[in-house]
Amino acid sequence: MRAAWFSAVLLMGCVDELPHEDPNTVAKRGACTDLEGTTFRSVQPGECGLTPDGVATCHWNITFAAHDATMSRYTWGHSDVGESGFVTCDGDSVRSDEATSYEGHVDANFDLMWDGRAYSVSSTAN
Repeated sequence: MRAAWFSAVLLMGCVDELPHEDPNTVAKRGACTDLEGTTFRSVQPGECGLTPDGVATCHWNITFAAHDATMSRYTWGHSDVGESGFVTCDGDSVRSDEATSYEGHVDANFDLMWDGRAYSVSSTAN
């Protein structure tokens, strides 16, 4: 009995010393719920393929959608390529799954920097 009481007191003492996690920070890890339902458009046009007259340019788009509580889905149209995959968010950082390894950052104005290119909100789902 004495050993069980001592173990419980020792365990409680250890738990008291664990750092406190801010619930607002924890809530932002996982799915990118703030981005879901939003399409971003590149601020500057990028290459969209070749035409008989040379390189064509267009604005690139990336859309985020709900998937589950741990990640969101993205669909990205860039150059003449379409990609999709999953992203997670931690605060204002956005990271794709390991297969594609893209990274982004959302600032206070809800502008997105994704894979080195600036994007602004094009549309949101209501």
